[in-house]
Amino acid sequence: MYFQHSAGLWRDFPALVPGVLYAEGITADVAAGTDRFEAIAKARLADGQESEFPEIQAWRRAFAAMGLKPTQYRCAAESLLRRFRKEGSLPRLHPLVDLCNAVSLAFAIPVAVFDAAQVTWPLEVRYAAGGEDYLTFAGDTESPAVGEVIFADQAGRAHARRWTNRQSGRSAVCDGTAAVLIVAEALHEQAPADVRELTATLAAEIGAAWPVRPASAILTPAEPGFTFGARVLRDSIRLADAGPESTSPSVRHRQPARGGEGLCPAELTSVPSGSACPAKRSPTFGGASPRRAGHPRSWSKTGRRACSWPPSRSSPAIGPLTTTGTGAKRG
Repeated sequence: MYFQHSAGLWRDFPALVPGVLYAEGITADVAAGTDRFEAIAKARLADGQESEFPEIQAWRRAFAAMGLKPTQYRCAAESLLRRFRKEGSLPRLHPLVDLCNAVSLAFAIPVAVFDAAQVTWPLEVRYAAGGEDYLTFAGDTESPAVGEVIFADQAGRAHARRWTNRQSGRSAVCDGTAAVLIVAEALHEQAPADVRELTATLAAEIGAAWPVRPASAILTPAEPGFTFGARVLRDSIRLADAGPESTSPSVRHRQPARGGEGLCPAELTSVPSGSACPAKRSPTFGGASPRRAGHPRSWSKTGRRACSWPPSRSSPAIGPLTTTGTGAKRG
């Protein structure tokens, strides 16, 4: 399986910093702690609204450059923070989605989570050609306009619209999801450090909650692709166990392979989460470790943890908002 951003996006948005993770063995029966990440977001919001954050301002500029009104179409992280500020909490949907949403809150960076079995690989973030189809959480089919930034797979299906604004119900995480691709993207000045920190934190949190070790990478114009899958993941773990000298991004730049396709078996409905299957909602999990204040960059190395895309609320302009984890989405 293979993921990348198109050359056109790297050209038009040179400040882009994507962090990607792939994990197998995900289940819905674990307790992933989110309290400390929500506490960080609450502390930041106490000093000013999310629209003032440099991470959000950078995405607003990008949306304006794409011809989108930033206050009508928000990146997932802004939508998530906005809802959190108004309601004081987020809905519990699936432990992985809840974790990614919480990390997205803490870092103010959109994070998308895709069920790997529901994508016909490779997957590319690119400008729409005009013939792609997009499935909403309500089960409706839309056609992204030519030039719109989408996450497009080999079958011409758009798994996210308007870049980090809205994720598709087709590849949303379900209770039966076992393998996931997680994508975090940022454009602000501190993005290189923040995305690296977010990716490492999320990998540590996933490894603590599930008996898995995610493969991960920071993508660049020189190394824009991420190849992953069972064999690549095993190689990555073996190299990591071999020592520090073996931690180079060996999971990249191999021939793409196709994965599964089709819809999540659950009935799709519009829900406040861009990356959770709406059929079943996970209970709220407790047992989070002590809360930490301040921005994640200020944490000690042993205490750094973080997370995903925003939750939902209806909007007459673009429909019900959903979370994902590259940010919140509307479906």
